[in-house]
Amino acid sequence: RRGADPSIRVTVGRFLAEWHAGRPDLKGTTRRNYSLIIGTYLAPLLGHVEMDQLRAAHITEMFATIEMWNTELAAGKPLRKYQRHVGPASMQRIRACLRAALNDAVDEGMIAFNPASRVRMAPEKRQRPVVWTAERAAPFWDTYRGRLTAAREAAGARRVDALAIWRDKQLRPAPVMVWTPADTGAFLDYAARHRLSALFEVAATTGARRGEICGLRWTD
Repeated sequence: RRGADPSIRVTVGRFLAEWHAGRPDLKGTTRRNYSLIIGTYLAPLLGHVEMDQLRAAHITEMFATIEMWNTELAAGKPLRKYQRHVGPASMQRIRACLRAALNDAVDEGMIAFNPASRVRMAPEKRQRPVVWTAERAAPFWDTYRGRLTAAREAAGARRVDALAIWRDKQLRPAPVMVWTPADTGAFLDYAARHRLSALFEVAATTGARRGEICGLRWTD
């Protein structure tokens, strides 16, 4: 149907490269994300499989390998350069990219069905935000100051990264913490003379993503 030589075996890696190059309709951000996903996960782990041999088991095995990479990274033994933890949301994006490509392969008659649609995935767990009340903030600051003091005593004359201690999520009551309206107002009042005060106002009042806010023009 595609006018191709049936004797040439097309691998997943070759198909994904041609598919990505042949999709000028993709938005810029989507194109970059797909390129990163294909180059980092899909091509290295599935690229050798021939298209007509690709099964859901191959895709399940790919995600098992990524989970293994996560375990090695958590143990301080990354297997690959620039390795990052891949959470449930990122796993879903990887499958979404593969599923989009394979849907086009089905439409073109290259494969009879989309095996990515048959892979069961762990649901994305969204963290419920917890408000920084005075009762929650007090023990946090006590623990932070204690750890900072201990780190400075152990470091001697060497510099201590106080921000790294403050950012430690284990110190916090929950992974996602939000300010009260009063705290938000106090911050905006304090930051009113800062050159990025308009950015802070937009962030606080709209809930836009950081990338969206940074993409705004000053005229906006």
